[in-house]
Amino acid sequence: MSEVEQEKKEEQQVIRYFKYGDRLAMLVLNYNCDSLYHYIIEPNSTKFSKLKHECNRRNINMIDEINYFETCFVEYIITTNMEEYGIKLVLAAFVQSYKYILNDKKYYLNFMPMFRSGARKHPNRRIPFKLLTDAICCKSSGFYRGNMFKWAKENEECYMMVGPVAILYANCSHLFSYHDGSNLARVIVDYRIF
Repeated sequence: MSEVEQEKKEEQQVIRYFKYGDRLAMLVLNYNCDSLYHYIIEPNSTKFSKLKHECNRRNINMIDEINYFETCFVEYIITTNMEEYGIKLVLAAFVQSYKYILNDKKYYLNFMPMFRSGARKHPNRRIPFKLLTDAICCKSSGFYRGNMFKWAKENEECYMMVGPVAILYANCSHLFSYHDGSNLARVIVDYRIF
């Protein structure tokens, strides 16, 4: 495909979203780590998030705004065939908001169409397990030997970071390939909440 054809294709995708109004078009053009921080991480990590302030000022429900963002994000990722990129961003957002996200048992449901679409596009129709382990940015101090309670006690922060990814895997393991046997992969597979 030539550069001109590629630019036309990208332009058509953007125009499709402009039909839905300026608000959605603005969101689509700004999908990146900052927008995920604004809609997922910050509202879960502080009482005084920018999003909460904006929603209060405009007298709209913040949860509805977050759900709208997540739905539009997934539609955009699927339409542009960027599922792997979207999955990496979302998993990183889950891990970064680990202290707060586990209170919401439905934190990943709006992203399920993206995970399903991503799985369909990979060999064996499964998302590589490595995406789960790559999202977790902690170094465990101890080797996991099958005793989750002991490992969690020795690696408290890492245990908490693994939580959102491990729960997603436990509920949707059919979408992911088999783990590679690494220390962190075994923790994700055996994860237990205490």
